[in-house]
Amino acid sequence: YAEDVIPKLREFVKTNSNLLQGQFDPRLSPKLLIDPRSKDYESKKRSAHYFLLVASLNEEGVVGRAENARYLMVELHKKYGDALFEISEPGKFEKETMECKRYSEFGLLRDQIPNILASVNTFVMDNARGNLIECSQGYDQPKDMVEKIGRYIKRMGGPIKKKAWLYMRWMVRPKPDLRVFSHFSPSDLFIPMTLNIARVTVCLGLVEKVKPIWWNHVEKVTQFARKLFPDDPVKVDYPFFLIG
Repeated sequence: YAEDVIPKLREFVKTNSNLLQGQFDPRLSPKLLIDPRSKDYESKKRSAHYFLLVASLNEEGVVGRAENARYLMVELHKKYGDALFEISEPGKFEKETMECKRYSEFGLLRDQIPNILASVNTFVMDNARGNLIECSQGYDQPKDMVEKIGRYIKRMGGPIKKKAWLYMRWMVRPKPDLRVFSHFSPSDLFIPMTLNIARVTVCLGLVEKVKPIWWNHVEKVTQFARKLFPDDPVKVDYPFFLIG
């Protein structure tokens, strides 16, 4: 990349980085049944769990468009209430998932949705003892918690752990994100490398091609982002997604 692109990129990111994330934007439909901005500790615990469920589904091959993850989770929450967070048997999710009005829009891996959701709840109950906030405080760095999430939750692992880093972005960054895991520093986050962001990094000459993306690519792109915003490199995430 040419050095003269840096000021332009920095300005673009500043202009577009305060847009609300669609998964918890209160203006969007369907309306969430939780308040992700609540300051109440129990509400924060529930939000951390709820958005881990959302992040686990946020994959084109699973639910298609990202907004379908929000739609399905709201429907499941309407059905089960807070019992949603205790279901560890995939079979209990199957019927409700298949009856979702957007089921035909989901990805080719939609049959995995019940197993994915059940694995999240099992992780929270068994590994986090029901409290993801307290669990997060047992780690010094976000990457340590990401490793654990990737190991135990279905389809949140792999070489770049994209969905786990997306979740960590929501939980660690300040507004417009949620800053639930407040002891972690945003400066220690890594870019959740989607295809859209990969396209931008190819244009910048940071990565040679869009696929495959490996961890060393994520490190290189995050290092570049730290050049723009040392204290908050993942600030570039959504603006780069828009360009991509």
